[in-house]
Amino acid sequence: MVVALFRWLIDQAMLFARFVYPLLRSQPLWLIPYLIATVIIWGLLSLVIGKDQTDLLGSGVPQIEAILKDQ
Repeated sequence: MVVALFRWLIDQAMLFARFVYPLLRSQPLWLIPYLIATVIIWGLLSLVIGKDQTDLLGSGVPQIEAILKDQ
């Protein structure tokens, strides 16, 4: 369910980008609210991730392979 939601969010972000980027090009004043929204989203994500940021390195594939070899 989490992976499906993540992929859906990526699809929605791509659709949003196809709408927003041409708008930002034709009306540069919209860049200000766009940047403010980006900083707000960044802040919320940093609060959610919190202290676990040190564990977020690399792709995770070697760790999964090591776990599977032990089983």
